[in-house]
Amino acid sequence: MSSLALRKNRCKIPKDRVAAQSRLDGVAQTLELTFARAILPVRQLAGLIQHIPNYQTLMGMWDSWIPPWWSLGPANKATAFVMAPFGRIAATYPHTPENKAILTLDTLADPRSSQAILAAIMAGRTTMLGVTKSPTDGQNALTLLDPVFIRNVSADESWSIPGGEPTNCPPGLCYNATTRTKWWGHVVLGLLVDEVMKDSSGHFLLDPLALDNAEYRLLCELTW
Repeated sequence: MSSLALRKNRCKIPKDRVAAQSRLDGVAQTLELTFARAILPVRQLAGLIQHIPNYQTLMGMWDSWIPPWWSLGPANKATAFVMAPFGRIAATYPHTPENKAILTLDTLADPRSSQAILAAIMAGRTTMLGVTKSPTDGQNALTLLDPVFIRNVSADESWSIPGGEPTNCPPGLCYNATTRTKWWGHVVLGLLVDEVMKDSSGHFLLDPLALDNAEYRLLCELTW
């Protein structure tokens, strides 16, 4: 679950506090629904990988399984759905030139992403990496990343993933010898910031808040 809140920041006292708070709550609920929908396809794919971790099998299923799952999420607000076994991007959807351009990228070898991904692996849960600028089209995107772990396997299990073991993964992080749990890779969904902040009619969600002559700060606490 995610918990979203909006807080007034250095603002004048609104004439109608009840109406102002109602507008704040409405915006927060809309954003929370968007994030709740976004996590659905991510969890679906992560669950599939845990049941069928073989690389070749998953690649063969990608084009038939992923489009329906993509439609479960806020597809009009998303930019990319990514599968990265051992951190290397092997499959993307939709098949746009921008998404094809990041195929084969080793995210653990990329200084722009490696530290955030290692932190997500350490946390062991779905993580929002914050706002980043796309290297292909320059758009601002919120990145949801779900690390995938497989239990009861040996340290040298590879699931036929090409390219060898994960790059630059510290000892003990990508494989837990006590629980025999290994990091398979991660699933990523990119959300377009500008689109997330619009309602179904294309209006900017925070515009009504200007009626209060106030500035607002968006707080996002993730507890997935």
